Amino acid sequence: MKGSEWTPIYLMIVLIIAAILLVEVIKPVMKQAASTASSNIAQSNNLVGGFSIILAEDKIKKLIQKKLKFLQKIFNIMQFNPN
Repeated sequence: MKGSEWTPIYLMIVLIIAAILLVEVIKPVMKQAASTASSNIAQSNNLVGGFSIILAEDKIKKLIQKKLKFLQKIFNIMQFNPN
């Protein structure tokens, strides 16, 4: 019966050691994950910035082409009707 009295104490000691080991292992893993995530966010922001510049250039190009077509139509109308 003496051994059964020590069982809860041994169990508590094992659980405390397991908790300490888990904290010591999980803490560095979480720090590394956080640094990797912040690095990925910075890279994705750069990528999105690049895409937005490309999209803006495309929109500007289309706007200029639209305005040039309009001006060509006006010019053609003025050539045929020299009033």
